[in-house]
Amino acid sequence: MGPRADKHDDVYDRQIRLWGADAQKKMSNARVLYINLTGVTCEIMKNLVLAGVAAVVCDSRPYPEAVREMPCSFFHAEDMESAAAGNGSSQCTVAKSVQPKVEELNPLLAGRNSIEERPIAELSDDFFTQFDAIIASRLTVEEAKRISASLQKVEEGKLFIVTDTFGFDGCAHLDFG
Repeated sequence: MGPRADKHDDVYDRQIRLWGADAQKKMSNARVLYINLTGVTCEIMKNLVLAGVAAVVCDSRPYPEAVREMPCSFFHAEDMESAAAGNGSSQCTVAKSVQPKVEELNPLLAGRNSIEERPIAELSDDFFTQFDAIIASRLTVEEAKRISASLQKVEEGKLFIVTDTFGFDGCAHLDFG
């Protein structure tokens, strides 16, 4: 066992004791796509990244405007101003601006987390099938139906969660394949 494996076991010790080494290995190999970050999807992402699940963020909305519309996120717009300024672009996407924060949550996932800055309409149906789960917010009904239909074409079941909040109210749709 190498030094990286030892570090992995040390960091995830409680999870390994809770659900076993095989389950933790499956989680560590999983990739989740997050579409259009909101307070709810950011909280889910934070918890899964801390548990060792790699994140791919797909959010082409302009930063910081989109983040300021959802101030309940733990990725506060003010905290990410330096990330947006540091990339040399006057117009930054939400995906690009949160990437350093996601990497900071779990350094063991360095190189496995990534971003997708293209709008959903430009992504092929096959793009969605490469992920073990998709957690989305702020989708149109047509976008949600398209993603769900593409996931149902693959043999192994894929998890698709669409969630949103409206003030103190919220809703979620869970598709377990």
